[in-house]
Amino acid sequence: MQLRVIEQSYSIKILNKEEIAQLISEKVADKRQVLRVCTSLNYWAATKNISGDAIIPVDLVTRIIEEL
Repeated sequence: MQLRVIEQSYSIKILNKEEIAQLISEKVADKRQVLRVCTSLNYWAATKNISGDAIIPVDLVTRIIEEL
């Protein structure tokens, strides 16, 4: 759900959305931590000025999760 909100907010299409969602669901159980990961991804999308098709780096998501 949160990844769709990011897509809509920035008019982008996250090409690896399923992979990122699966990674988050496998590594993060707490809903608040999921929100923190997605908030970080939202910040990443905003600061990278992404448009159109986007791929979220898996290593970025892994680092965010490790820092929780």
